[in-house]
Amino acid sequence: MKGPILILLLIGAAFLIVLGILFYGIVFPLWMLIHCVGSKTLSRGSRILWVILIFISGPIGAFLYGGFISGKGAVQWVSRIGFIFLLCLVFSIVPLGVYFSKVTSVNIVETEKKLDSVDMLEISREERANVREALETLREELRKSGWFALERKQVIASLLELLTVSLKDNRFSRLEYNEWIANYRSRNTLNLDTLKNRVRELQRSG
Repeated sequence: MKGPILILLLIGAAFLIVLGILFYGIVFPLWMLIHCVGSKTLSRGSRILWVILIFISGPIGAFLYGGFISGKGAVQWVSRIGFIFLLCLVFSIVPLGVYFSKVTSVNIVETEKKLDSVDMLEISREERANVREALETLREELRKSGWFALERKQVIASLLELLTVSLKDNRFSRLEYNEWIANYRSRNTLNLDTLKNRVRELQRSG
């Protein structure tokens, strides 16, 4: 029973996070814009200034207005809860990004070692060099990617996983090379879900 309960808890947590992002990312700024425009305590110039700030900065400007300028207790509490929610979101994403980078870096090293022991007779020496150069490029892109670039990190991780699955039988064929190098070269426009589905398909067939 622990498995289903854990899955339900994760789904519930994910639902609440998405709900929070939608509310504080869209609804709350619109609410603060309307509140600011209709405010009778602010001068015309202050209202214009805060409307511009909220419009440009979105949730940040809305938090500042709601927490310090609105003057209403309920709005201030909603703003403070939103600010805490934002901090929790940031401090959960940053460690996740760092962890993802470390794990993927280790995978690159392991994949490079694996390449030394597999049969690559079907591909030329230049093409083998292309694979190693591609891995070095992925390592550099991973190093330069920001903490919040989770999708970019996932693309790199999925490309590595695709290569790892291809090397599973200790052989790297011409077809496998062509598929992997094509995905690598189109990584900036690659659909992440399509790539993940392809990895799962190869894992099942293997």
